Amino acid sequence: MRYTTFAAAAVAAAVTTAPLIAQAEVIDSYTTADNTKGRVYHIHPTDQARTTGSSALTANPGPELESKGIQPTASLVQQLNCHMAFAGNKPVWNIESWRPEVSVFSLILHGCNP
Repeated sequence: MRYTTFAAAAVAAAVTTAPLIAQAEVIDSYTTADNTKGRVYHIHPTDQARTTGSSALTANPGPELESKGIQPTASLVQQLNCHMAFAGNKPVWNIESWRPEVSVFSLILHGCNP
């Protein structure tokens, strides 16, 4: 568990010290699916979003989500930021409406979908 604790401290430091990244398009396209828990957004990210890295944890993709018809709740923004920071190699990023807003540590511990 020592490694996890160190990683969480490093991420917390990045979140509190990283400057805001320039707003760039994050979402190339998306589809939705509804289930008994709520709505799932299947995000197809832009190439730039895939290479943002840990500075994405301080980004604000809320306005872009809203411009694409997605209500930018704190949890959806948090999940999207986490995917930009840590899941650049995944072809599709799934963010889910029913997920709670949590600490950065918990977000990362649960693979961006707490």
